[in-house]
Amino acid sequence: MSNQNQHPNCVMLTSQNVKESIAFYRDICGFKMTESWPEGPDPMWANMDLAGQSIMVGCAMEPDKVGDMCKNEPKEEAWHKGAATDWQSNAPGVGA
Repeated sequence: MSNQNQHPNCVMLTSQNVKESIAFYRDICGFKMTESWPEGPDPMWANMDLAGQSIMVGCAMEPDKVGDMCKNEPKEEAWHKGAATDWQSNAPGVGA
């Protein structure tokens, strides 16, 4: 059985500044970015790996901008819009 793409522990964090979060986990903690969306210098989401452990970092966004990210995926759009609304109101547990 291959270990590729297997992450026994994975955490998704919401960040107000994804670029700074990526820099912290990469430069201070030693994680390597394995994928990002969109690719390029200003990702809204990134998956980072350290010895098979994964951290995903996604940006906090305005609820009305979620549709731009989840075009043609109504189930995903509804979930992300709810999470973005909760993030704005700082509901306990939102973002981690």
